[in-house]
Amino acid sequence: MPENLTKIQYPLPKNETARLKSLRSYNILDTPKEEVYDSIVELASKICDSPISMVTLIDGDRQWFKAYKGTPSQQLPREISVCRYAIMEDGLTLIEDSFEDERFKSNPLVAFPPNIRFYAGMPLTNSDGYSLGTLCVMDVKPKTLTDQQKFALKVLSEQVMTQMELKKNIEIARAAATELANKNEKEAHLNQLLNRLLLIIAHDFRSPLASLKGMLDLFSSGLISNKDTTSLTKTLSNQVENTLTFLEDLLLWARQKVDGIESKKQPVDLFSITHKILDLATPQIKLKALKIINKIEPGQLVYAGEPAVNLVVRNLITNSIKFCDAQDEIEISAIIEDNKMVFTVSDTGPGMDDETLLNLFKIKSNYAT
Repeated sequence: MPENLTKIQYPLPKNETARLKSLRSYNILDTPKEEVYDSIVELASKICDSPISMVTLIDGDRQWFKAYKGTPSQQLPREISVCRYAIMEDGLTLIEDSFEDERFKSNPLVAFPPNIRFYAGMPLTNSDGYSLGTLCVMDVKPKTLTDQQKFALKVLSEQVMTQMELKKNIEIARAAATELANKNEKEAHLNQLLNRLLLIIAHDFRSPLASLKGMLDLFSSGLISNKDTTSLTKTLSNQVENTLTFLEDLLLWARQKVDGIESKKQPVDLFSITHKILDLATPQIKLKALKIINKIEPGQLVYAGEPAVNLVVRNLITNSIKFCDAQDEIEISAIIEDNKMVFTVSDTGPGMDDETLLNLFKIKSNYAT
């Protein structure tokens, strides 16, 4: 690409000032690489059969890449960015052949190496309606995307936005809990609660990443093709929604603990919860060829706080899947004993040693659960 390019004029979103303020509130610009975003661009590249893929964020005068594949640079001047147009659209921006598009045929990225011919970019739009960047794929030859590939790109872009929202909310929760601990007389109790909250978050937010890696491994192993992506990306989309719900439940639980409020008890459908969790774990289950025996029957209820039940059941099942070896067996059951519901997840995996079991439920323990 030639140097000393003449400055290119380009349109800006009408809400540009507010958009930039919103982008910078995430504190993500110029941060180190993270595995979850790297996995997303790798998966987008494989699904869309495109050698170049990126998670881009459009700053004031530059396009910065949080994750990237197939390009040596981590940022570009905004004036030559193709994504500057994508953030002004509500949905997918698809350029099948850049030579046929007046906006781009003289763009240095098109006219000179890497000679981009194909582009597809999905905006990363937050809950306030600001498009902060894109998840995009590119190729050096003209082509298009199938409906399945377009759907997958949409789901993966939602996963990027969810990860950004989660990290932002975690920092908000951390700051709020710390402030409460500093002001409240029950400082020791609140500090303990803060530690519990952060440990739970650190553990449970690995689930979306595990699903992404599971899908990526399935592609690499040849066990699925592009034709299978519709159901798997739908599963991932559901997990995005489930993770956000989990965060809301977790923060509600924390607020109740701080205020000394007991969780509202109500009939909770164990059958529905276990099936939902197993559906979300489909990529990992399929990759390991696990045998799942779910003995929970339709209509089997437990009278308890729903957020707590969701948290416990989810952890027990996902941990069993995580630590099982290939072709292991997992059995899920629930029985009434002494007027109490006993929920059990057993498997044929390696198990835990005595020291791990002894420290497993201690607040300051670093053991995975």
